[in-house]
Amino acid sequence: MVTNVTLHARTRPPDAVFTTSPNEPLRLNSPYSEPHPDPRPTLILMGGSVRAAAFDAVTAGYRVISLDRFGDADLRAISDHWEPLNDQTDWSNLPGDPGAPIVPTGGFAWPQEEYRAERKSASDGTTPTAIAHPAAFSDQALRISGGGPEHRDGRGLTGWASRVLYPSAARIRELQDPALLASIAAESGIGFPITRELTAANLAAIRDPENWLIKPIGRTGGADIRLLTSVMRVSGRNRSPSELARAAAESSSATSFTANTSVAEAKPNVLQRRVAGRSIGVNYFARHRAGRLEVRLLGVFAGLTYRHLPAHRWLYAGSCGPCGERWAEWPLSQMRLSDLGNRIAARFGLVGLFNVDLIRSPDGSLTLLEINPRYSASMELLTGYRSLPPTSLIDWHVAAHAERAGALRTAAADGRVGWRDRDVSLVPAGLRACKRIVYARHDHPPRDPQGWLALAEPERFRPLSVSLHDLPSAATAAGFPLLTVIVRGHAPIAEQLQVSAVIDRRLNCPKN
Repeated sequence: MVTNVTLHARTRPPDAVFTTSPNEPLRLNSPYSEPHPDPRPTLILMGGSVRAAAFDAVTAGYRVISLDRFGDADLRAISDHWEPLNDQTDWSNLPGDPGAPIVPTGGFAWPQEEYRAERKSASDGTTPTAIAHPAAFSDQALRISGGGPEHRDGRGLTGWASRVLYPSAARIRELQDPALLASIAAESGIGFPITRELTAANLAAIRDPENWLIKPIGRTGGADIRLLTSVMRVSGRNRSPSELARAAAESSSATSFTANTSVAEAKPNVLQRRVAGRSIGVNYFARHRAGRLEVRLLGVFAGLTYRHLPAHRWLYAGSCGPCGERWAEWPLSQMRLSDLGNRIAARFGLVGLFNVDLIRSPDGSLTLLEINPRYSASMELLTGYRSLPPTSLIDWHVAAHAERAGALRTAAADGRVGWRDRDVSLVPAGLRACKRIVYARHDHPPRDPQGWLALAEPERFRPLSVSLHDLPSAATAAGFPLLTVIVRGHAPIAEQLQVSAVIDRRLNCPKN
C-alpha cells in the first residue's frame, strides 16, 4: 500500500441583459460593449476542473472562456482563453463578450459568502475584481455593482446576478440543511443518515465512533470527510470530548486539500453516521416549460472513490454506468428517484442540470447524502456517443435558465433540450462507460499528449474505446490528479473498470 503520498485537490458593466434569437444559444450582451467580431456566443465556465463542461459547450458552438485550477492541455486547446481560478481573478478584464453567462461547476473549495472584492469607482458603477462562492456572487453582485431593483429589465433579470446560472446563497444554505434534506428524502421513500451537530455533548454520547464520520458542509468531491476515530487520539491518549470537538472542527481546514486553495476558509462540520452500501450519483435536468415544471431523470452512475490511502477513501475518483436499470428493484427505485428529483426542483426552485448523491445499500434501499445544483462529473458519460446533432448538456442548462427568465420561447427551448426525445435515453442501448481519475503516486514529468498515449496504449483494449482527458500541461506532483481515463463500449462495467485500472497502473509504474 502506498503510504508516503499526500493527496491534494486539483489545485462588467452592470446592465447586461439577455438577448437571444429562437435558434441560437443564450447570449448576454451589454449595451455598453462593442460587438465582438467572433459570431459565437461566449460562455464563462468556472470550477476546479472545467474540461468536461468546456468540451460539452464547444459542441454547441460556444466560445468558451475557462477558469479552473489546472489549465490542462486539452482544456487550453479548445478554450479561447484560460486563466487560473482564485481570489485574484479579475472579472473586469476577461476577453470576449462582457455580458456572457457564467456557469459554475464543482471541484473547487469556494470561499465563504463574504464577497472579497475591491470597489472601483467608475461612471457606470463599481466592478468586482475577485471571485467568491458563486452563490454569494449571484446574491451580492447588484450591491457591489451599484445596481438595485430599479435596474431590473422587463424579464425580471439583473446585471451581474443574472449572469451567474447558479442558486443564491440563501438557497445553497437550504440545500445543505440536513433537517430539510431528511424531510424531502422521507417524502420520496428515501432515507437520510443520522446527522448531529459537532459538539462536545454529542461526541460524548457516541458509543461506536468507528461508525461515525466528520463531514464538512459544502465541500465537494468527498474532500476532507474523515472517520471520527482518526482524530480521537493524540500523544497516545484519547482526547476529551471538548478536545475532540475542537480537533474535529479543525480536521478539514488542516488538510492538504484546503491548504492548496487560494483563499483560506473554515467550513462547518457535522457528525454523520456511516451508511453501508455503494455511492451513486443521479443526474437530472429541470425546466419550466410553458410555466410548468418538468424534471427529467438523465441517468444513474456508480461512484468510484480513491482507496489507496484510507484517510482519503471518500475522495471522488470517477463514475461508471448508467447502471440503475440493471438493479432488480429498479422499477421502484426509478419511481422514488424521479419523485425525489421533482420534489427537489420544486422545493429549491432549481432549473437546468443538477445531481444528487446517494448510497444504495445491499438490500436496495436508498439514502440521500447531498444535492449538487450544477453540472456534475458523471454527466460527460451521458454524451459523446456521436448523436446527431450532438447533445450539449451545458446548452440545456443555459437554455433552461433563459426559458425561465422569459428570454427563450418554448418552441426554441424544446429544440435546444431535445424535448421531443425526452423519453429516450441519452446513452444508446447496451452501451456503458467508466470514468477513472488517475491520481499520481509519484512525481510525473511533463509529457505531450502522444507521450501519455504511448504509456496507456489504448489500442490494446479494442473493441473498447479508451480515451485520455485532463492531460496535464506541466509536471504533476505525487498525490495530485494526473489525468482522466474514459472507457466506453458494450462490455460489462466490471470489465471496463478493470481496463481503467490497468491503465492507472501503467501510468503510475515507477519507471514512468
